[in-house]
Amino acid sequence: MSGNSNGRFKGRVNCLVWESAGATGIEYAVIAALIGFALLGAMSVLGQGMTGMYSKVAVALEGSPDVPVPKGLR
Repeated sequence: MSGNSNGRFKGRVNCLVWESAGATGIEYAVIAALIGFALLGAMSVLGQGMTGMYSKVAVALEGSPDVPVPKGLR
């Protein structure tokens, strides 16, 4: 009896080893993770650039006269 269950176990292991559907899903997950990390890096660099730009605008506007805010924007 143990010989039969051993054969079934080997068959299942071989099926898992040679099955490629799971590998495709893992590959897609790795690609999605890499794209996510690339987007995070790009957004970080872009955010730092935007912060610098808004700082320059704020410095340029410091000497300008105060303009009243329209009632709809308060």
